[in-house]
Amino acid sequence: MDIYKLPAIDATLNGFSTVFILAGLYFIKRGQKQRHIACMITALISSAAFLGCYLTYHFSKPHPVRFTAQGWPRPVYYFTLITHIPLALVATVMVLITVTYAARGNFEKHRRWARWTFPIWLYVSITGVLIYLMLYVWWPSSDLLSRRCGAPRPRLRHPAPFAHTNGCSTASQIRTTIHAPPSTWRQPWLIPPAGRLGPRKSTR
Repeated sequence: MDIYKLPAIDATLNGFSTVFILAGLYFIKRGQKQRHIACMITALISSAAFLGCYLTYHFSKPHPVRFTAQGWPRPVYYFTLITHIPLALVATVMVLITVTYAARGNFEKHRRWARWTFPIWLYVSITGVLIYLMLYVWWPSSDLLSRRCGAPRPRLRHPAPFAHTNGCSTASQIRTTIHAPPSTWRQPWLIPPAGRLGPRKSTR
């Protein structure tokens, strides 16, 4: 399995946890205990699977993935990350304690702990998905885009021609857009298919 697919799996597992945590709250508010138990066990399994994938990825990846976006996304990303990491550790301990009380039938202490465990666990699950989206989907680094393409991408003076290609372009497209006039950069239909090396002439 490709190690770089694990972040997407982690985000999916976090998404599952979020859905089942909310569903568990919905059912217990309506007195449907069996459905509540089923949802919370599923959320617990999903979170445990996420933790396994997360540790596997971070101990196996050869290079760290850095957040390189500038402007307002940068403080938003780091605030989310800084609050996510310690709360994830706290949530792990609190979830285990809350589940232990439920398994022993001590529902009074279970409810008492669940009032605090629920919002922290939910926040960690939601921010886990947001961190993935910000780091890998919305504002990926150039190194990450190069790995997706399967080959190193040359550093260009004007990255605008590749905005519509999700960072992946053939060598002929790269050579073409380097020499193409700036007026054609935001017109993806003027970029020739693979195999053509020269810039396409305007039909005007």
